[in-house]
Parts: sequence; structure tokens; C-alpha cells
Amino acid sequence: VGSYKSGSDATSFRGVVGNVYVDGNDKPMLSVELDGYIRSTRQQCVNLQNIIEIPNEAYAKQSELREVEFSPVLNRIGSCAFAGCGMLCYGQGELVLPEGLNNIGDGAFTACSNIRRVIIPSSVKKLGAWAFAECTSLRYVTLPSSIVEIPNGLFYNCRLEKVCYD
Repeated sequence: VGSYKSGSDATSFRGVVGNVYVDGNDKPMLSVELDGYIRSTRQQCVNLQNIIEIPNEAYAKQSELREVEFSPVLNRIGSCAFAGCGMLCYGQGELVLPEGLNNIGDGAFTACSNIRRVIIPSSVKKLGAWAFAECTSLRYVTLPSSIVEIPNGLFYNCRLEKVCYD
């Protein structure tokens, strides 16, 4: 059991199950499993450098979360990881996911109402059902050709104007 605090932001993990090592050598962390994650409704920016996997519901319903700095080694975003983060992408409106990401879980960004544009990298092989459902401001999406199946409800209740296949 231990805790992790990233840089100067308020990201904290308590009751981590398993071994997670954070060292000064910028080595990627293994998958982080959370037991009793402590949420802060005042958190506006999250720096997830060196995180390989974002657990299911890790930041769900973070009402003030506006910006996420994704790790270049990020492999998976868990189910409902950012669901209900209505202020996510406030201002710029663009969600650019990192190259190297393989899997976006079910409902990962559901009800993130400030996202207007999503760029999904060519490394993504699997999109979860309802991943961007209820993103009511979403207008533009770039999907990679690596996506061969569009899951149920992927863009449910979004007002898409343009979808590009890269």
C-alpha cells in the first residue's frame, strides 16, 4: 500500500494494489490498479506521464477536470475512465489521443460534453461500445483505418458533422 503524486498537480492514488515504482529515470509504470482511489473535484489538470494503463473509472465524474496530459507510452484507457467529465477539453475542445494507444474502453469518454473534436491515433485497434456517447458538442472525428468495426453506441447522441478516415 502506498501513494503516488504526479508533479505539482493533485493526482493521487491511495491503496495501490501491487507494486508501482516511480523513479527519476522516467521509466514507464506498470498497469496501476486502484483500491479506494481518492477523487478531488477541484482537480483541473492531470499529468499522466509514464502511465501505461488508465484504470476503469479512474477519473469518472471529475466535474472540474479540464485537461489531461497523456503519456506517450499509454496503451489502454479503461472503461468509463473519464465518463462524466463535463469540463474535459474546456476551451480548446480537442481531444488528441497519443500514438501507441491500442484500446479505448467502453464508455471511456461518455458524457464529456466539451469535447468538439477527437483524433484517434492509427495505433488504436479496439474502440469500446459507447466510448464517446453523449458527447453532445462532438462535431469532428478522425478515425484510423485500423478500426474495422464500429461498436454499438460509439457516437450515440453526438452531433457529428464530419468523420474522417485516416
